[in-house]
Amino acid sequence: MLRQYEGELGIFEYDDAECSVGHSTEGEDRLFWLGTSKSVTVTGILRSTRRMFADATLPEGFKLYLQVRGVRDMTAMFINAQIPDNFIFSYEADRDLELTNMFHLAKLGDNFVMHVNGDVSILADLCFYSATFAGDFKCKLPWEKCTSLHSFFKNVKFSRPVELYLTVPVKANVSEMFAGCAIPDDSYITVQGGVNARACSMFADANVGVNSVINLRDLKAGDYNSAFYNCVLQNAVKLLLDTESTEVCTTMFTKAVFPENFALVLEVPYGASVLGALFDTQVPANSNVQMKLANATCLRPEKAELLQKWIQKLAEAKYDDLTSAIAVYVTEHPEKLEECLHIDFDNVSAEVRIKYVATTARVFEKTEASWRERMDMF
Repeated sequence: MLRQYEGELGIFEYDDAECSVGHSTEGEDRLFWLGTSKSVTVTGILRSTRRMFADATLPEGFKLYLQVRGVRDMTAMFINAQIPDNFIFSYEADRDLELTNMFHLAKLGDNFVMHVNGDVSILADLCFYSATFAGDFKCKLPWEKCTSLHSFFKNVKFSRPVELYLTVPVKANVSEMFAGCAIPDDSYITVQGGVNARACSMFADANVGVNSVINLRDLKAGDYNSAFYNCVLQNAVKLLLDTESTEVCTTMFTKAVFPENFALVLEVPYGASVLGALFDTQVPANSNVQMKLANATCLRPEKAELLQKWIQKLAEAKYDDLTSAIAVYVTEHPEKLEECLHIDFDNVSAEVRIKYVATTARVFEKTEASWRERMDMF
């Protein structure tokens, strides 16, 4: 029987053989599927589809017709759901929309399609967090309107090569977007745009398959902290990056594993934080990974050479506290730079390190806040 609802969820019509309106644990009204039909049709104005199919097992051939306006919240709509092959989710958004945890823990069948369109702002944190894709999938969003994609595909299990081409907006949050993923061989992932985007731990703990391409060359991220921490790059992987405007590269590749015949040169600007960026990485003898100054050519040759050595030393540094002190110390005493570069970190006793840090603590505290200005002397 067709029923009309009017209340906090909006004004809409639904079939009571397909759905019902109940209450969430917070006491709010919630529209949910009864689990007995092979299709659901809702028409009218509907503000929220939160947890509408949570923990559901959708039958083969299931169809969803959301002929509604005004949806703002799709949080956990299909959380922990079993979704059949050839399922299509399509919605034309007319309000800013939240997709947080929408398919969290879901098991998605082959030929899955998600199509959300509209000139709206989208918050999509954890959208597919820990989901499993059984086969091919297409995910079409207005990416340039997605202000946050934090952990969007985190810990996702892919069964076939991934092809993604995303353009994200200014200051977008793509942190942990692919963290913990095993990305299949022959995948191609491009993320671009995002001036001053936050890309912390973007591929941390990921395993990138053979012949795959990770193209971030046009992602103008301001923060790559731990972006590839503990990441494994398999044979013939191509990694394209541009860090010339990146302020933070701290621990960017710490504990990462690089393939044979791999070359990567990261150019960073003055004042960029690079501590531990290449610490404890596994780089084969026939590969080369290094950090360079983006604009060293504008310096006097002797200064450029010393500062380049210092940047690489900091990137490979083991003792963050000590090297932080050294970094500040040499900005105050550039004539001591070469001497600092030749410290054998592994053979310096704890007592000597403590003493060294203590003697430079005053300088560190004094200059930490004006780090960029201090770099001008080089």
